Amino acid sequence: MDDNQVERFVEDGFVKLEGAVPPRVAADCARLLWRETGYDPEDRATWKDPVVWVGGMAQGPFAAAANSPVLHDAFDALVGAGRWE
Repeated sequence: MDDNQVERFVEDGFVKLEGAVPPRVAADCARLLWRETGYDPEDRATWKDPVVWVGGMAQGPFAAAANSPVLHDAFDALVGAGRWE
């Protein structure tokens, strides 16, 4: 994260981090989410609810997404190395 991104995060409460999660990991997460919801990503008629809460998604792709080096660098930039879990 550069200084501008840190400033944007502080001002807006979020920031977009390009490449934070490798594309394959993101695709695996999406596949698992679609399977869990029972909805078909190719058939909008199956999308019955505006929001679907999915809990307990601790499979490998989600752990990999949350532990990417890009995100760890961002956490370090925001709160300091060794100051987050």
